[in-house]
Amino acid sequence: MNRKQEISKDLALISDGLLLGAFLWLCYLVRVSGLIRFETQEIPPFSHFYWILALIIPASPLLLDLQGFYDNPLIPRYEDFLSKIGRSGFWLIVVISLISIFGKLEVPSRSVFILFFLLSPLILLFRVWVTQEILIRHFRKGKIIERSVLVGTSTDIPNFLRRLSRAEKIELQISHWFDLERMDAATIRKNIRRHAVERIIFVSPDSPKNEDLPFGFELPVTFPGIVLIRI
Repeated sequence: MNRKQEISKDLALISDGLLLGAFLWLCYLVRVSGLIRFETQEIPPFSHFYWILALIIPASPLLLDLQGFYDNPLIPRYEDFLSKIGRSGFWLIVVISLISIFGKLEVPSRSVFILFFLLSPLILLFRVWVTQEILIRHFRKGKIIERSVLVGTSTDIPNFLRRLSRAEKIELQISHWFDLERMDAATIRKNIRRHAVERIIFVSPDSPKNEDLPFGFELPVTFPGIVLIRI
């Protein structure tokens, strides 16, 4: 992860914490207004929720981060995001429950929390959608360009391209691909340097012909079954 990605991730953590804190307050307002009724007991002032608000704002994004929610805003599918949100929500409930029990703190209104935990995934998914659309527009306008080339066999390259989503194709900015079965290592290296790319994606990592293509600074695997390096 480069410096720009680290900053973007930190901003997402902060914005999601504030967003969820604001959404808790919105759920409280909905309950107080009487638009939705889950219980007949009177809703206490919002000041009774302050300890939970102080917990949700920092803890929610940290729990999401532990589940890999911020690893890559473009690549995961929405079902992956929803699964990570669900696991994070479970642990958030556990943390709130434990603090409430051992700290002898009152949970002011269960209905407010029912609303919050039922609807907050939709809020987070909407934020993810907005982020993806902004990033896609930036990639299309050329504001974020890290061109990639593919290196692999004539079978693996088409299979890899078919697996890519629209967002993934835009992010990777694949300009060329080189067939290990038709080109020797020297020719591939020469072409890669000539095209001035930032990333090389080896879609046939098990091929012995990759051994003749030494490039440094290997990055973590971004897609299943491939090796991605930055040059």
